Amino acid sequence: MLNNWSDALLETPAEKSRLAAILLVELLAYQIAAPVQWIKTQDHLFNARGIERLVEIGPSPVLCGMAAKTLRAPGYASTQITLLHSERNRDDIYYLHSSEDAIVNADAGGAPNVPVATVVQKEQIAREASPHEQTALPSEQFNTNTAAGKSGSGEPIADVALQGVEVVRAIVAFKTKQPLGNVDTQQSIKTIVAGKSTLQNEIVGDLQKEFGSCVPDKPEMISLQELGAAVGLSGVVLGKYTQVLIARLFSSKMPGGFSLTSARTMLQSAYGLGQERQNALLLVALTMEPSARLAGEAEAGKWLDSVAQAYAAQAGIKYAPATGSAAAAGGQAQGPVVSSAEIKKMQHAQREHIRQQIDVLARHAGINLRDGAREAESKQASAEQLQRKLDSLDAELGNDYAEGIMPRFDALKVRRFDSSWNWARQEAYEWIQQTIVACGSGVACAGIDDEKRIYQLQSRADEKLVLLLSGAVEILSADSSAALEPAKRLAERLHEVCKQSLGSQPGFRELSRPMQPQTRILSTGTVDYSEVVRADELTFGDYVEHMKSGDFDNAPPLIHLREQADSGQWTYSEPLSAAYYAGLGDLCGAGVTFASKTALVTGCGRGSIGAEIVRGLLMGGARVLATTSSYSRTATLYYEDMYRRYGARGSELVVVPFNQGSVQDIEGLTSFVFGKSGGANNAAAELGWDLDYVFPFAAVSDIGSVITNLGSRSELAQRVIMTNVLRLLGSIKAAKERAGRPTRPSLVVLPLSPNHGTFGGDGLYGECKIALETAFNRWHSEAWEGFLSIAGAVIGWTRGTGLMSANNLVAQEIESHGMRTFSTREMAFNILGLLHPLVSRIAHRQPVWADLNGGMDRLGGLSEFVGKARAAIEQRSDILRLTARDKALDYAMTHPKLSAGLAAAPDMSPLANFCSHFPASKDYSSLQHLRHLQDMVNLDKVVVITGYGEVGPYGNAETRWEVEAHGELSVAGCIELAWIMGLIRHVNAPQAGTGQHYTGWVDAKSGEAVRDVDVKSRYEQYMLEHTGIRLIEPELVLGYDPAKKQALREVQIEHDMEPFEASAEDAAAYKTSNGDRVDVWENSDSGSWSVRFLKGALIRVPAAVGATRLVAGLIPTGWDASRFGIPEDVIKQVDPVTLYTLVATVEALVRSGITDPYELYEHFHVSEVGNTIGSGLGGGQALQDMFRQRSLDKEVRGDVLQETFISTIQAWVNMLLMSSAGPVKPVVGACATAVLSIDTAVDSIQSGKAKVMIAGGVDDFFEESSIEFASMGATSNTVDEFAKGRAPSEMCRPCTSTRSGFMEGEGAGVVVLMSASAAIKCGAPIYGIVGLTATATDKQGRSVPAPGKGVLGSAREVKSPLLSRLLNVDYRRSKLQTQLSMLNVAEKEELSELESELADAGNDDASVVAFRNEIKESYERQRKSLQDTWGNEFWKQSRAISPLRGSLAVWGLTADDIDVASFHGTSTKANDKNESSVLDAQLRHLGRKPGHVVPAVCQKWLTGHPKGAAASFMLNSVLQCLRTGLIPGNRNADNIDSELKEYDYSLYLSKSIQTAGIKAALLKSFGFGQLGSEMLVVHSDYVLATLGSEQLEAYNSKLQQRNVKADRYWQDVLIGKRLFVKNKPPYTAEQEQEIYLNPLARAHYDSVSQEYKF
Repeated sequence: MLNNWSDALLETPAEKSRLAAILLVELLAYQIAAPVQWIKTQDHLFNARGIERLVEIGPSPVLCGMAAKTLRAPGYASTQITLLHSERNRDDIYYLHSSEDAIVNADAGGAPNVPVATVVQKEQIAREASPHEQTALPSEQFNTNTAAGKSGSGEPIADVALQGVEVVRAIVAFKTKQPLGNVDTQQSIKTIVAGKSTLQNEIVGDLQKEFGSCVPDKPEMISLQELGAAVGLSGVVLGKYTQVLIARLFSSKMPGGFSLTSARTMLQSAYGLGQERQNALLLVALTMEPSARLAGEAEAGKWLDSVAQAYAAQAGIKYAPATGSAAAAGGQAQGPVVSSAEIKKMQHAQREHIRQQIDVLARHAGINLRDGAREAESKQASAEQLQRKLDSLDAELGNDYAEGIMPRFDALKVRRFDSSWNWARQEAYEWIQQTIVACGSGVACAGIDDEKRIYQLQSRADEKLVLLLSGAVEILSADSSAALEPAKRLAERLHEVCKQSLGSQPGFRELSRPMQPQTRILSTGTVDYSEVVRADELTFGDYVEHMKSGDFDNAPPLIHLREQADSGQWTYSEPLSAAYYAGLGDLCGAGVTFASKTALVTGCGRGSIGAEIVRGLLMGGARVLATTSSYSRTATLYYEDMYRRYGARGSELVVVPFNQGSVQDIEGLTSFVFGKSGGANNAAAELGWDLDYVFPFAAVSDIGSVITNLGSRSELAQRVIMTNVLRLLGSIKAAKERAGRPTRPSLVVLPLSPNHGTFGGDGLYGECKIALETAFNRWHSEAWEGFLSIAGAVIGWTRGTGLMSANNLVAQEIESHGMRTFSTREMAFNILGLLHPLVSRIAHRQPVWADLNGGMDRLGGLSEFVGKARAAIEQRSDILRLTARDKALDYAMTHPKLSAGLAAAPDMSPLANFCSHFPASKDYSSLQHLRHLQDMVNLDKVVVITGYGEVGPYGNAETRWEVEAHGELSVAGCIELAWIMGLIRHVNAPQAGTGQHYTGWVDAKSGEAVRDVDVKSRYEQYMLEHTGIRLIEPELVLGYDPAKKQALREVQIEHDMEPFEASAEDAAAYKTSNGDRVDVWENSDSGSWSVRFLKGALIRVPAAVGATRLVAGLIPTGWDASRFGIPEDVIKQVDPVTLYTLVATVEALVRSGITDPYELYEHFHVSEVGNTIGSGLGGGQALQDMFRQRSLDKEVRGDVLQETFISTIQAWVNMLLMSSAGPVKPVVGACATAVLSIDTAVDSIQSGKAKVMIAGGVDDFFEESSIEFASMGATSNTVDEFAKGRAPSEMCRPCTSTRSGFMEGEGAGVVVLMSASAAIKCGAPIYGIVGLTATATDKQGRSVPAPGKGVLGSAREVKSPLLSRLLNVDYRRSKLQTQLSMLNVAEKEELSELESELADAGNDDASVVAFRNEIKESYERQRKSLQDTWGNEFWKQSRAISPLRGSLAVWGLTADDIDVASFHGTSTKANDKNESSVLDAQLRHLGRKPGHVVPAVCQKWLTGHPKGAAASFMLNSVLQCLRTGLIPGNRNADNIDSELKEYDYSLYLSKSIQTAGIKAALLKSFGFGQLGSEMLVVHSDYVLATLGSEQLEAYNSKLQQRNVKADRYWQDVLIGKRLFVKNKPPYTAEQEQEIYLNPLARAHYDSVSQEYKF
């Protein structure tokens, strides 16, 4: 075509088009086929041709970018070439710009006819060079920048066009959450994101939004510098993406009124920045976005200034100093000055004008503007008058009085305790277990002779207790072990006495021993006081004998009754006293019942006489209302424990807050007692009682008050001790009169005293006690008879009470002079004697005076005597203390070396020992009792748990166990939890300040050294407040504050709103959404848009909505995944549930003795390690981001969707830890997820698909889950609970009468499962055997959350009078051995035949070995099949043997061997009853011995309900029970619900009980969606018993090695070494395919690299 070329060809349009098509095709063909020689082409163009302008035509500036890179090379430093792109530089190419835009300011030194692109390109080259390189470049290249950065000129900074690389760099920094300075423009996007493909794709997509088609192909592969050149060297404008980001920045983080226009104005006026530089600065601002909305314009100004300074440092410019108004005007000339006086005058006139307008409008509207002021003045006068009255009252009565009479009574805070039936069973079970443990350890068992304990148990006995004891007798009798004989005798005796007591009324019988005071002064001078048993009073019978004898000259006995003579005097009455002594004799003899009696006791705090009275009444079967003025968790726990220990059959203890100094409380209490019972809310229902006994014993101590300083507290004490006692009696009398009960008087025991000023210094105490004596006369004069009876108890010296405890030290000396002092129990015994019918009948006829002073009135000058005794003690103490000090000094002089050692000794403190708590190794002989199991099971199909881990509200599995089992943390536990919470860290370096080398713990904030023994005392209180179930801490839940929960409310505005600025895109969106109810317009001065919502528009306004769920079981405050070695980039990318799971998985692996996950591949193929970890909800934070944050138009990372998937959790575990290729089966089962996960994992192992599986569950706590659980009514209402006086830690109360729903929790629980053969092969610890896993759905219904009974199916079997012989291990063993013998014979015969065949065929040795191995493997499979038939799976497909019975029988166990039941125990009414019912029905159907109870573990009292992780936490606890034999109690079980009494097999523990060992445990878990699940876990001894002696010995050796490794690894983690997050798989890319395909591929440990490799 070219050879025949003629210009005439172009004259014909058709021919012209044809030629153009040919040329295009040929050129494209050449471009595709020929090698690209762009480097040579550039060299030719830039050097040989002298090109000045290079114009690229195409969709994006690819060639310009490459050319720009070439021009930066040293060989082209002096070359001046303008690079232009047809689309981006159209104005420059066609000279369409104005002269001032096209030419750089000549004054700045630039060439006036050089296009902007050239200069900008050179400036960019200069910017990206190092400081040294910049000085080496020709100075003319920096003319523009020099002018722009001129300092102190007072002129605006020259504007510079925005460059593409600036935009690219800002976008990358914004997306990667890095400071702009950390983003290297010489690196590619792929390098910067470190392989995170999702983030990489997100950045590329954002760049395409910003630059459109200008983005080259594969932009992630080239450097940011090249990418910036490709999208535009200069003249770049902010695109759609950055405009939206900047608009969002100002709308979401700046205060109202501080708009983008405001910011631009400030940048122009204060900093002299033009439009282009402003754009560049705003890009920097994106990377410095505040974390929250700024409070005001001042704060916004500071922020903008920090951005401006950061931009100046980056751009290499300096701002002109601000000088007066010149600076404000951007360096322009200063304008005219206005005087301040004129301004003030103008402002005054303006304000006056406005005031006049307001007055006119008010008169027109008929409003008097002074009305409000007049009302305020009137109220002010009233307030002042009231204040004067208050001041006068305060001055008259004092603060103590005012505070002391404040009411405290609140019927909602009532605590009721009446479940003596359960506590009696707990007591019996614990006593028997204690005896068994003692028998096993060789300790003498004296419990059978503990008459006091037996009597207390007898008084609580009912049919349920007798049934329990009969079951215990039967179980113990079935065991022929002689060691259990004492436990058997105890159970038989308890059964006998409790059975005899049925039908009789409980009685109070004092069987404790009288005590006496003992004061000793030690050789060091220390005064030691204690209470010791009285040698001459072995029983209270002896005590009574002593008390009724008179020791002084014809004086009445130490305690006695008096009667009133005609003269009005009270004198000793022998007949009355005889009746009284007879009553006291019954109290310590046959006992006295208080059944069907009701009593009110005030002033019964810890250590008081009143508390001992409450004890006695409860032991006698009474219903007691006890009041406390110090209502708290500590106080209620005290009464809770009192009832558990002493509450007899039919007794009840009711506790309420009450202040006897308050008249309101007296009226409220009386109404509560006598009001109607029942009601919609039992917690607030009135009692509907009548009172038989009243003990108004409340008092206020006023020690130190004498006649010269009687003050406010003295008057308060008088009110409490005297005035309001009479008011209380009057209120009770009035209530009885209203109820029409004149024939059942309440016996009031008045606390009198012989101290009528005897001691002195006790305020008005004596006067008050004397005044109470008037009640004896009032009983007659005011007609109390029929309503109230009076017994006055003159209480003698009672040791240990609030009034007398200060005098305990001199009590021994006092008694040496013939006066008797009493313990609180002795005095309570004296007072309870007044309730004996012999005395109470007298009191109903006439008042009774009981003189219980112990001869106090016979010792003259008591106060002086006490003072002398105290002085003597102090003097003796001082002498001995000085003597001891002198001896120490003498010893130091004579033995200096030894003294130095002794002086240093106190500074030495023990160190905590951190260990992984492996199960103890067992020797062959210790398993002799299980020898019948040897070789009975196929270990390939036995699944064992080799490790467990958790991240939960109490840290990890071990710290949680310490609190669950023991109620407190050990020193090691405190240190571990303090480390987890970031309170301490370990150092091994010189100390700052001293320079001395220090190894140990330091405070994380101050760096101060902290000894191991000091961690508990220093941090425990903080740790308790910030672990477990507690008030929600917003900083732990993405800022969610339940008290300020936000809801968007739709509001229709009634007036046009003020306009606000927005981007063009946002303005268009508002218009589209709201139509005519919004106006939008473009602002001419800034290029932004304004938006005004008009009347009638609908907007959504945030409103604070008070939530009612304020408490949750949260991860410990300060928990940080980075502390465990997880990299920051991973933490930022993944959801918290993944972080929890990673840490829990590592803990589980370490507890398996696996300190490097890749070690598994030394023993197993990569395809034999799998994962079934699941979740109920998935990534909660990711879900919140995806739905809420998106809807609020907040920045959300692009890969958020993947973090919502439940499968993503296990994916991260595999990517960061395992690199396995085994079965992956992530499950979801709501709150039963963990058991479903384990069930799936067990199936995978038993089917041969895997040998190692990681299983468990995880869930998070977040706002939406809290709100939705609340709307279902599943969780406890915190507001109601607070109103009832409940602390957060006690709001989850499974199985109690007041349970009201669960507390939501969070965390992850993980277990490592292996086949038993795999565990034994690699020496992994075995914590338990998974005997059975089962899942079940339920019947037809409409309620998804409703608990069901489907799991009963695990006990399904046809009832038969005779049990199948297959359940007998010995029977199965004989059958197995017979068939194995036959199989061995067949194997020998086949091997013999093989030898003959091969001999004739002449095969080589390799073939012979191969054939032999094939036969042996075949027969080994058959042996395992026989083990399945007679061992593991004998029960399957049998209708006569249920899965649960069969799974137990595999190990020679029965339903009687289930020693623990781990309850799902959510603390909901429905679940706890249903679960108890299911367990009871299962065990009864399986024939468990009646009365053989199973302790129920209800763990959620401690952790809350972590949903998907719930069963994992429960399983971990079960494994710890198996390891220790300790069964933890539900410490929130204050009162067990009476509706659970019908379930005979469940025992609801409130305390931990040590047993001699646990054989098997049954765990149940339920989930929304008809998910019922169950696990049977068997003790590890049973699988170890299947091994031979040599096998067991070899296993123990490997186990010990793993134990040492695990301990060392965990210690290393605590001191700074980190978790094993992996950066690469154990094989290379070249090895990968071969390893997957080769089942024999195994890793090995490379000692050089210290890694496992293939």
